[in-house]
Amino acid sequence: MIPDALLTSFRAQVAARLPDTCVIQARSDTGDGAGGPGTVAYTAVTGGTVACRIDPIKSNSQDVLQVGRGEHLRVQYQLTAPHDAPVEIDRRLVINGENYEVVSLSAEHSWRVSTRAIIGRID
Repeated sequence: MIPDALLTSFRAQVAARLPDTCVIQARSDTGDGAGGPGTVAYTAVTGGTVACRIDPIKSNSQDVLQVGRGEHLRVQYQLTAPHDAPVEIDRRLVINGENYEVVSLSAEHSWRVSTRAIIGRID
């Protein structure tokens, strides 16, 4: 365990290196009233506008999504945000005007100085 003052210092160092802004949104589904599919909307969550940084993940294997009759490559990134950012699976992120989805969340690590997640850009 590290002293609170040192943890606060580490968090401030991370915050100083987050150049972008991320708006974290939650999904809400509205039925059509007849049991059929309705509309999907995304709204910003409370405390959901945070500083962030995204870094491309370099890998030989990328996710390939089937879109209609074709395929397209989904480029993944690592998101770094403040330790208390409300990032969760099934949330959408808007960063620099681009939409991203949370693919996986790194919840287990020694010190909570940041939130880390793998995100994919929604094309």
